[in-house]
Amino acid sequence: MTTSVLEVSDLSKSYRRVSALSDVSFTVQAGECVGLLGPNGAGKTSLLSCLVGARMPSRGRVRVMGADPAEIGAAGHHVAYVFDPPGLSADFTAVDCLRWEAKAQGLPPSVVDEAAERFGIAAYAKRRVGRLSTGQRQRVALAAALIGDPEVLILDEPHNGLDIEAGRWLRDLLDDRTARGRTTILSSHQLDELRRIVERVVVINQTLRYDGPVPARTEESLEAWYLTAIGREAQPR
Repeated sequence: MTTSVLEVSDLSKSYRRVSALSDVSFTVQAGECVGLLGPNGAGKTSLLSCLVGARMPSRGRVRVMGADPAEIGAAGHHVAYVFDPPGLSADFTAVDCLRWEAKAQGLPPSVVDEAAERFGIAAYAKRRVGRLSTGQRQRVALAAALIGDPEVLILDEPHNGLDIEAGRWLRDLLDDRTARGRTTILSSHQLDELRRIVERVVVINQTLRYDGPVPARTEESLEAWYLTAIGREAQPR
């Protein structure tokens, strides 16, 4: 029996008179890894912000593991997220970020060194975040988010700054989470890379445009499918 981990019902979000989202509804089951697609300005970040309780919907409802996102901690569930760009203090060292997160979650200090090794940041663990490359900061943010093995992980453009090797590392990491029944929602502009990770995508462009499996097509036809899904026709070459 599947369990709905995330429920979005008729979600709308406006900023003054500007509508970012309108009547978006979908559910995510336990153990799913779901991709969130849409063009710039489609409302993806607004949606993810509502999922983690950083913003309140103008209308509609969000439930994560049966609770309001703002009450997730009180409900005893662990939801982690990484937004783009990662919200890391430039004055912290990489290991400081892990220590802070471990302490916040009540985890033993031993998990810090383990996480530094597991997520491949041991070589620059004592370097300040402000001096790290974009890809290194992304790895630190992911390590901090995953240090406690969260039940739900929400990622906003996690591939930004990652090279090919790091992209493969992230893909393996998310595959392992899915195999263990963990739930992941991630947005990305890299459609081909996303297809290697998820089996289902939710496409939004202010409203829900598509919710279903990733089409198994060539790169060119996949691009055409995406443009049609967001309500734009492919231009002739």
